[in-house]
Amino acid sequence: MRESVRKNFVAFTKPLEGVLPFLYLDAKCLVTIAIGNLVDPIEYALELPLEHPDGRRATRDEIAVAWVKVKARKDLAWKGGMAYASVTSLRLSPTNVERVVFGKLDELDRRLSARFPAYVNWSADAQLGVLSLAWACGPAFHFPRFEAACRALDFDTAAAEGKIANEHGTIRTRNAANRTLFRNAAHVRRARLDPAVLYYPVDLQRERADEVTTEAGGPASSGPVA
Repeated sequence: MRESVRKNFVAFTKPLEGVLPFLYLDAKCLVTIAIGNLVDPIEYALELPLEHPDGRRATRDEIAVAWVKVKARKDLAWKGGMAYASVTSLRLSPTNVERVVFGKLDELDRRLSARFPAYVNWSADAQLGVLSLAWACGPAFHFPRFEAACRALDFDTAAAEGKIANEHGTIRTRNAANRTLFRNAAHVRRARLDPAVLYYPVDLQRERADEVTTEAGGPASSGPVA
């Protein structure tokens, strides 16, 4: 992935997922941790660098017990992740939160590189857009028209076709961010801008439209319309 994507991924994802160092259930009652890292089924959780309050590293058996406790508390899911803070005492340190996040990010990067052969050369905005989609839906996401558009480097169509359904929680915000990312990717390609630069959160197409309006003497240059 582009270095600008890696450097900005945590800042992009935190507002969408929150940062919780303990196991909790997401809106779909799947066990999750860190910054929206899915660890369900249980095998995904057993190697987590979880620690006891005194700093001792938790064993696989201790993690399994904690995971089962959290999984059983579906009654708390509607309250949000913070409701699980007292269900178990195991925690990830801040360093290990980042370690877990970047481990998953690197795995997604490898999976997407294999799935989309041209992915390595996509602009930073396009890479972050597809990583965002994979973070929320998994790397095997199934959006056929979106996938076809990405393979054709038609990022305008990708912006329209990559919408995650059931816009509960922050999914609406993620969908809006992803649309901007792919719109930017389309503009970067057309205008031959530097693909290594991450332009998000700026919406390049909207910014360009404002410039055109200004040049034409429209509302952007003439001030409020009476």
